Amino acid sequence: RRRLETGAARQGGRAPTKCSETRDRGAARAPPLGIARTDRASPCRTVISVSADGRTVSTLQRSRTSNVWIVGPDVEGGVRQLTFGTGSQSQVNLANPGPDGSIYFDMPSPEGRITIQSIGKDGGNRRSVHSGQQTYASPIPLWSGDGIVFMSLDDETSHLWRSDLDGGNPVQLTNGKGEFPQDDSPDGGAILFF
Repeated sequence: RRRLETGAARQGGRAPTKCSETRDRGAARAPPLGIARTDRASPCRTVISVSADGRTVSTLQRSRTSNVWIVGPDVEGGVRQLTFGTGSQSQVNLANPGPDGSIYFDMPSPEGRITIQSIGKDGGNRRSVHSGQQTYASPIPLWSGDGIVFMSLDDETSHLWRSDLDGGNPVQLTNGKGEFPQDDSPDGGAILFF
């Protein structure tokens, strides 16, 4: 699994000044792919994550509304939008392909708490993985294929947790001053966090 964070595509020799310049206004199009650089000055950033087998790419484009898209050889038509939110209640922060073919992502609940959800590559079988009174965010499917690592905000401090792919058997992994997951090692022996 590889994760790339990229800036908006350059257009006409200049960087776009607004997120809306990176796509047709009102059009449902995939964000630009194949960009291998980060433009930190850009008002829009795109996060791209590749599955462990290299066959699925998930991406989201952040603006006022963000949705989950996938591309890959197993996707009919090559690209598919999976979520269709509008407004701030659809702000997806992170999306990662899982070993079960689902895409794991976080987004606000109607009550305003961040929840972890999964959705199939065909756009079906959307389900809640972690939700409740706390904030659950930043799902990272493990290379081993048997679970996810995520962040849970408890008493205004974030800690790392691990659970099964369906959300069962949650176990707290850290209890420091605030930790955020980044990735796990391919051998399953370590979790990178800051």
